[in-house]
Amino acid sequence: MNLIEGKVNDLYIISKTERFNFLLKKRLYDFENLVSSVITFTQMSNRESHMIHENPGAIIIIDGIIINNGINIEEILQLAPNYSIVVVKNLYTNDEVYHFLKAGVKGLTSLSNCYANIVNIITGARRGEIYMSSDEVSHLFRHISATPDTSELTDREQQVLPLIMNGLTYQEVALELDISYETIKSHMKNIYKKLNVRTKSDLLKYNFHIK
Repeated sequence: MNLIEGKVNDLYIISKTERFNFLLKKRLYDFENLVSSVITFTQMSNRESHMIHENPGAIIIIDGIIINNGINIEEILQLAPNYSIVVVKNLYTNDEVYHFLKAGVKGLTSLSNCYANIVNIITGARRGEIYMSSDEVSHLFRHISATPDTSELTDREQQVLPLIMNGLTYQEVALELDISYETIKSHMKNIYKKLNVRTKSDLLKYNFHIK
């Protein structure tokens, strides 16, 4: 049954969970014209990255458990740039959904949703579209709505905040803006108060839209 025009060259599944691999491979083989081949990895190293680079047009499906165990999504995207990556994870936080999308992931879904909608996920990824199930869309909206409004910040505070967010110390920001260390401390005190946060760690949770 030919569901789509053409097909991707290969689809890679990165997971250490045999059930995850089995379910997805079984579902994909139900649609023999969807992909040329399905290859599974238990990690994403330079060796696996080289294999993927040999097959342009590949889509990569990553088990969220791999990410929970310390694999960084940015590292995977660096190893396999310009490919469509889909993360499959049963439970997301609001921040995770935003983080994955910002990193360049093309799909966020649960295992059951991925199993049921694999055709839409893969065809959308091929076109460069982002696929998200309804739960993940809700998470994204909650993250955006939870981000404090920076419109009350002064122009100088608007200059200070992104520098702090980029990891500069108060002293480094003072040198960058040619103002005193104490002035930076005063600006940050006002920023914390206006944004209703207490620490730098609280600031780093958000994606601030600085004018």
